[in-house]
Amino acid sequence: MMTRTVFFVAAAAATLAASAGCSDSGEPQTPPTGVVESDIVKMPLPMKDTDAVATVGDRTLTWGELNAKVDGQLKMFQQMQPVPSEQLPMVKQQLRRAETARFIEEKVFDHALATFGTTIDDAYRAEQMKLTEARAGMSFADILKSSPMGEEETLKIAERTWLVNKMIEEQVVGKIVVTDDEVKAEAEKIEANRALVKEEMEGYAKAIAEGTSTIENLAKANSLIAEPQEFPLAQMPAEMKKILTETPLGQVTAVTEIPGAIGLFKVLERDDGTDTAKAVEEAKAKIEAARQRVLGGEDFAAVAREVSDCPSGKRDGGNLGEFGRGMMVPEFEKAAFEQPVGEVGPVIETSFGWHIVKVTARDDAAGKVTASHILVMRPEGGAKAKAVALVKQYPAVMPPELIRNQLRGLRQRDAVAKFFNEQKAAAGGVTCPLYPELAK
Repeated sequence: MMTRTVFFVAAAAATLAASAGCSDSGEPQTPPTGVVESDIVKMPLPMKDTDAVATVGDRTLTWGELNAKVDGQLKMFQQMQPVPSEQLPMVKQQLRRAETARFIEEKVFDHALATFGTTIDDAYRAEQMKLTEARAGMSFADILKSSPMGEEETLKIAERTWLVNKMIEEQVVGKIVVTDDEVKAEAEKIEANRALVKEEMEGYAKAIAEGTSTIENLAKANSLIAEPQEFPLAQMPAEMKKILTETPLGQVTAVTEIPGAIGLFKVLERDDGTDTAKAVEEAKAKIEAARQRVLGGEDFAAVAREVSDCPSGKRDGGNLGEFGRGMMVPEFEKAAFEQPVGEVGPVIETSFGWHIVKVTARDDAAGKVTASHILVMRPEGGAKAKAVALVKQYPAVMPPELIRNQLRGLRQRDAVAKFFNEQKAAAGGVTCPLYPELAK
C-alpha cells in the first residue's frame, strides 16, 4: 500500500477490472449476486455528506467528497469497460475503500515529505521514466497520451509517486543491511530443509522396497499428487519426460529430483499419441513468421495481440511485467536472463510450445527481468503416460546474491510498514469510521 508501483497508469483500470469480475488470465468470472453495500461496510447507511470518512491529523475526507471522487472515477471507467448494473454496488464500495486508503496514504506522506524535505532532480526523474517505459513497453509520452486520467493528472501522479519512492529509498530501503553471516545462515537453513525432505523421500523408497507399504498408499497420504495422473510428455520438463518414457511399466523409480520437487514414480501406462508432424510444423512456421514480422519492423505488441496464444497477448501485447528467477520454466528463464535487452531473440521451445522473447529491462543484481513474449502453443494430443507420483516440494539451491535479495526484500516490506505506521502517528494519528482497519 505504501509504495505504489511506478506503473501508475494501469492501477485504476486494474482495480475496475478486478471489481468487474475479470481474472488475471482475462477469463470472465461469475459475477457476485445479492451484494448490497451493507454486506461490505459494517456501518449504517446512508451517511450525511458532512460525515467524516477518514481523518489524518487535521485533514478530513467527508462522505460527500468521497462519493464525488468515486462517481468521477466510475464515469471515466465506464467509458473503458462498462460495469453490469448488478455489480455497481460492489464496484462502488471497492472504489470507495481504495480512494479512502489513497487519501490516508497521501496525507500521511504529505506530512512525511515536509518533515524530511525530500526532492527529486532531473536525473532521478529520467531514470524513473525509463523504468516506467520498460515495464509498460511504450514511451513515456505515449503512456501520458493513452491515460484515461489525462496527461496533466497522470504526470502529477507520476511525480508524486517518484517523490514518495525517493523518500522511502532514503529513509528506509537505503538503510537495510543483510550481512554475509545472515546469507550463510539462510543457505544452511535451505540445505537443512533439502536434507530433511530427501531423507523423508528415501524413507518412503525403503518402505516400498521392503514391501511394508505401497507407492499408491504413500501417495494418497503424503504426495502433492494423491491419485494416478496422466502426464502429456511433450509438456513435461526434460527430467520428467525421461522418467515417464524410460521407466519400465510397474517399476518404482529411485528418488529423483525434478524442478521444484523430489519424488518417486511408478508408470502404469504409456500411449505413443497421435500428434502429426504436420501440426507441429505448422505451429513452428507460425511462430517463425511472427518473429520475421517483428524483425521486419512491425510492432511487437501488435503482432502479439494477433498471433499469441498466451492471454498476455490479447491483454497486454505480450507484456509479462517484471519477474524473478524460478518463476518461469527453465528454457524461458534462460532466454529472459541471457538475451540482450531490447532485441527479439530466436524461437525457443518450452513445455507450452514455441516462444519469441523480447527483454525490455533487466536488473542482474536483483535477479529481476521485464519481458514480453509471443506464444504459439503445442498442438493438443501427443504421447502421454499415466503414473503414480509420490512427490514433495523440494527447496532449490540458491546463489548467495539471490538469498541476499530475498532477505532484503522481506526486511524492506516490514521496514516500509513500520515507517508508514510511524508517519501516521507523526501526522497526528488516523481515524477511519467507515473502514477502521485502514486506521490501524
